Amino acid sequence: MKIFQILTEAYGDETFSRAHVFEWYQTFSGGMYSVEDDEPTGNSRSAITDRNIAKVRDMSRFLVTLVVKLLINVTPLEY
Repeated sequence: MKIFQILTEAYGDETFSRAHVFEWYQTFSGGMYSVEDDEPTGNSRSAITDRNIAKVRDMSRFLVTLVVKLLINVTPLEY
């Protein structure tokens, strides 16, 4: 997946897993544009820290921008 390759080149070991990137790609290419938190799923909150929240927020914004740019490049739409 090209997006995962781009993220790995940009973020190295800090890149999210291929599965997470694929899941986000599917979500954002399916029309979701919000990077706000969804309702809690019941998972443990022990991994939720200010640092992790900031990393996820930054990566989410980056992914939204990247997906939009990729969709513009592969979609034969004219404005």
